[in-house]
Amino acid sequence: IGQIVSGHPLVTYVSFIGIFIMWTIMHKTKFGIYVRVVGENEDAAYSVGINVNKIKYIAILIGAFCSALAGINLALEKMALFTNGMTAGIGFIALAAIFCGNGRPGLSSLYAILFGLAQSLAVNLNISAGPVSGLFKTLPYFVIVIILSVASIIQNKNNRMRGFKNE
Repeated sequence: IGQIVSGHPLVTYVSFIGIFIMWTIMHKTKFGIYVRVVGENEDAAYSVGINVNKIKYIAILIGAFCSALAGINLALEKMALFTNGMTAGIGFIALAAIFCGNGRPGLSSLYAILFGLAQSLAVNLNISAGPVSGLFKTLPYFVIVIILSVASIIQNKNNRMRGFKNE
């Protein structure tokens, strides 16, 4: 277990702390509640006096800062330089994790770890596969499609059940 926990860049450890910080901000502060309200219904937020544009700009700046940190980590820690096409679908995987986690930091992080495990498995299978090695490169995306399909079915079922409860 020592190899799994040690030897990672500092940004990796900071990101785990960042998950807790983001959850705390989004659920325990006035700003976090404002962000969630603006995200759900801008008109309702505006009607109660929330400066919608200010909240949007701040949220976008925070997201851009986090994305910049991820890009810097990818460019400097993994590749040591910028290479065209170096993300190799990581952005798609991140968006899928956010969608599956319903925008909640903790759950989205768990999905990101699951997708990362699928990607790691694909790399390890690819090394020992021989002539069919290209097939295993699709494994992370196949896992994403399955999980997104299941998440969509569950969400549709919950939405239908919510309609029955209101009657």
